[in-house]
Amino acid sequence: MPGNIIFISGFPRSGTTLLQVSFQAFSNVWVSPGEKGLNYVFPPQERQRYAWLVVKMPCGGQSVAGWKKRGAEVVFVIRDPRDRISSAIGSGLIRTDNNNLIECPRLKRYHNILEKFDTIEKECKIIKYEDLCIKPNEVQEDLISTYNLTAKCSFSEVHSILTLDPRSEKTLKGADKKTPIRPIGSDSIGRWQKDNNRERIEKFVSLPAIEAFMVKFGYRKGDL
Repeated sequence: MPGNIIFISGFPRSGTTLLQVSFQAFSNVWVSPGEKGLNYVFPPQERQRYAWLVVKMPCGGQSVAGWKKRGAEVVFVIRDPRDRISSAIGSGLIRTDNNNLIECPRLKRYHNILEKFDTIEKECKIIKYEDLCIKPNEVQEDLISTYNLTAKCSFSEVHSILTLDPRSEKTLKGADKKTPIRPIGSDSIGRWQKDNNRERIEKFVSLPAIEAFMVKFGYRKGDL
């Protein structure tokens, strides 16, 4: 595995793809397509042109320490658990057959990882989905400072640019798709409040580990 790798990780529907797209705003970064494994090969023809390889990884909270030991940097994207669950239900990723969401296998795993999130936090750079939507250019400046990246355009601009670039859409959305990339916006923040499953979502996030996570990262402040 080559040096200078940044892994993007996070729970599904937390904004990892949004950050993956945003990384194309840097001129010294090669963004690998889709989700890749640890053995993803940095294309030889690109290795001389780019300082960093950015790879989006499936979430594996227990694997973060292993990635760090192999010399990689890890950026972990988090999102208000209520919005994240609402989005996952809406996309069909989480089924709501059972009134008790904690019985859903995916949410059980989510809860179990959040119970040990302090360990993950120590190994990663944490980026909030909400910050990426509301103040994308501040997030970009933070990444520039942390990893010595070079911007070719701003985070707030890159999405409108990429929607006009079929190659970029194809790269990030799959070889046979050209789905337009959604622009950055705040319309998906607070979506849980209009969800028909709101009561079940609120019951789930009242679990101690999730409540502690929400308080720590400011998701209870003002009840976003």
